[in-house]
Amino acid sequence: MVGLLQAAAGDREAAKERLRFAGGDDQQRIEAAAALAQLYLGDGEVDEALRLTDQLAEVVVGGGLWSRAVEFAPARTAALAAAGRIGPATDVVNALEGALGDRDAPAPQASLVLCRAILAEADGRLTDAAALFARAADAWEALPRPYDALLARERSARCLLAKGREEDGLSLLSGVARGLSELGAHHDAGRIGRSLTAGGGDVLAVTRGRGRPGYGNRLSPRESEVVRLLVEGLTNRQIADALVVSAQTVASQVKSAMRKLDVTSRTALAVRVVESGLVLAPEPVAAPDPVAAPGLVIEPGPAVQPDRLPSCDE
Repeated sequence: MVGLLQAAAGDREAAKERLRFAGGDDQQRIEAAAALAQLYLGDGEVDEALRLTDQLAEVVVGGGLWSRAVEFAPARTAALAAAGRIGPATDVVNALEGALGDRDAPAPQASLVLCRAILAEADGRLTDAAALFARAADAWEALPRPYDALLARERSARCLLAKGREEDGLSLLSGVARGLSELGAHHDAGRIGRSLTAGGGDVLAVTRGRGRPGYGNRLSPRESEVVRLLVEGLTNRQIADALVVSAQTVASQVKSAMRKLDVTSRTALAVRVVESGLVLAPEPVAAPDPVAAPGLVIEPGPAVQPDRLPSCDE
């Protein structure tokens, strides 16, 4: 639950860390993997989302654990669809539909409608997808699960926009952004706000409210701290030790900073943040004074190669 709240508030790296930890508990493993896969999909890391859901697909889908498929089935369907594997995605939806039948199970039935919407969107049937996402939103609201309902309405709005129904789509997006902000999901509200700015929607209606701020394309305080240590020449492991987090978290924050600043290497990231004034360059270490240290012989060392900062995974 904490990981999901962190993701909604925009602290995605902390959310991933929390969800990885929850995945070690058999009671939370399926739901944590589904939530983590959705985060990876949001970041465009389709292969990672597939890997996570591959591991549990046989257990949930093959084993018929549909009572725990409410979060997993949409994540699996979305990962397969994003990878262009429409056939296997359809198999997941058909299996869920066959298992549920007409059973009175509001959450799994809402999940099924959402899966159908994801399939319709991937198949280019945008009008059908918009209607199905709206149905899923109504079903989530009835439970009530307002956050899931708003995300489904966002998907419906984007399908409307893709069909050229800009007035309807932008109006719906504005309402979704307000709702997300009121829930404290500021990262999602800000993301939609940027879409409204580009599309001419009512961006002024998107209020921040209280809670953790979103950072958009700016570095978060933790990312800035990681980058500062990177500029000083520390490896990911050394940064992790200094900040008391995992090396995997540091690697994710480095990648996030690289994406935000539009660079493709640690060296380029270090140069960009120093040149832009986001991080001060480290003070050069003064060479020993031969006069102050008689008899000391200073041997010339090898030239420093600026492109030999550690790799992202070091």
